[in-house]
Amino acid sequence: MMSLLKAATERGWTLFQTIAIDSVEEALHADGKDFDVFVQDVTMRVALVAILDVDVPVGELNSEDIHVVSTLITKLWSLSKHPEPIPAELLPQLNHHLRRLMPDESEYPNPLDFVIPVWETMWRVVATSVAYAQASSYSSDIFSRIRSSPTMDRFRHFDGTHPSVEWFITEVMRLHPPSQHITRASPILPFRTFVPPNFNKLITKLFGPLLRHDCADIGTALRLKCIWGTDADTFEPLRFSRVTREQEMIKSLPFGYGRLKCVAAGWAPMAAGIISAAILDRVQEGSDFGLVAGKCIGGREGWSGWSVVPVAASSRKSM
Repeated sequence: MMSLLKAATERGWTLFQTIAIDSVEEALHADGKDFDVFVQDVTMRVALVAILDVDVPVGELNSEDIHVVSTLITKLWSLSKHPEPIPAELLPQLNHHLRRLMPDESEYPNPLDFVIPVWETMWRVVATSVAYAQASSYSSDIFSRIRSSPTMDRFRHFDGTHPSVEWFITEVMRLHPPSQHITRASPILPFRTFVPPNFNKLITKLFGPLLRHDCADIGTALRLKCIWGTDADTFEPLRFSRVTREQEMIKSLPFGYGRLKCVAAGWAPMAAGIISAAILDRVQEGSDFGLVAGKCIGGREGWSGWSVVPVAASSRKSM
């Protein structure tokens, strides 16, 4: 994964932004405009072309394949939380549609292992960022900066009044970390071995007593009032203009810690900012599409009421 991120970085943020903009246009013309489905579509196209470097133009990726893959990944996650066995046909169906999107078997022997790390977390961060941005009076200004110049300097720019896009994304991940809890199983076996991820459950069954499970409550740590103040539950990106030492130490906890820290920690927030900016540009006031907000911000699920809708020309003129 590190080599893929390095290659994406070397190709440059301008190309990444172009792919994000093209992905938004393709998703806007796909069937259905449920907000979560729309963001999943956009982010999947970006992940495949800009990160995984699949040799297919954004516009030639099959929308049905993208929808099925996105839906099944979320469904399998949901089913994994229940004791009932997962229907046997779902994984083969998922792999079938993934292989259609990623036909090169030598480059992507198990496409699911490539897609989940670069898509499953990213789409949720983007969706949540756009949701907060549409309710913010200054988001148009700060995200327009990164649209006009997709550089790390712009991403981190603080004008003294409005937060940087970096702080905005960091605050999104503080209040809505992709994983509320991060669990690591440390083997205390009399031998060292490499175990493929797919065998984790089997190893747990066989060697459960010999595994030490460490669980970090990320969600709680990122909302502790003794660390973040009385407004810990409030979305306030400007808090990062005056961070304490403790806050600085734990603000990146959504990416893990130490040697197990996510390799994309220094790269993913910028990517999320660029994708969010591309979406916001097409659903802002005066555009031919608008964002209808639901009652609450979701996660993998829970986006009921959120949608992207066409705006009539007459309505745009009256705005």
